[in-house]
Amino acid sequence: MFEAGDPRIGSTFDGETVLKYVARPRANGGPDYFNNARVLRYAEVLLLKAEALNESGGSTSEALELVNMVRARARNSVAGATVPADLSVTETDRTVIRQLIMDERRRELAFEEGHRWFDLRRWHKAGFIDMTRLDFSSVRTDFAFDVSTHLVLPLPASEIILNPNLTQNPGY
Repeated sequence: MFEAGDPRIGSTFDGETVLKYVARPRANGGPDYFNNARVLRYAEVLLLKAEALNESGGSTSEALELVNMVRARARNSVAGATVPADLSVTETDRTVIRQLIMDERRRELAFEEGHRWFDLRRWHKAGFIDMTRLDFSSVRTDFAFDVSTHLVLPLPASEIILNPNLTQNPGY
C-alpha cells in the first residue's frame, strides 16, 4: 500500500513486524514506549475533513490540499525525501478523490486503534465498498464475515432490561 521510499514504512513495519506503538524494554526492565499512543491525531482530523468535503460536495481542491498536508508531513519526516509526492489538486472526480483519501487513511493510520475497521464499516454503510466480499481466510480460517451481525455490537442485556423499548441488534 505504501509507495516505494515512503518514510512511513520504516516507522510502521520492520520486515513483517509491526513497529508502530510497540513497547520496547527499558534499561531498568520496564516498558519504554517509542511512541505514545494518540487519542486523536491531527492527520486523522485532516483526512476526515478531506473526506467530508469530498462527500458533501465541497471543494475538491481543498480536500486534496488537506491530503497533501498529511503527505508533506510524512515526506518531511526524513531529510531530502521526495516521497510521498503531493497529489494533483486539479482532480475533480469525487470517486477518484474518495479512493485517494481511503488509501491515504490506510497508510497514515496503519495499526492505530482500529481506525481501519471503523473506516471499512463507514464506507460499507455508505455503499462505497462491499464488506461481504472481504476474504479473511488468510488470517482466520474459522471466521466467516457476516454483515448482518458483524457491523454492529450486541446491546448489553442490562440496558435492554432497563429500557423495554430497546430491541437487541439482529444476530445476537
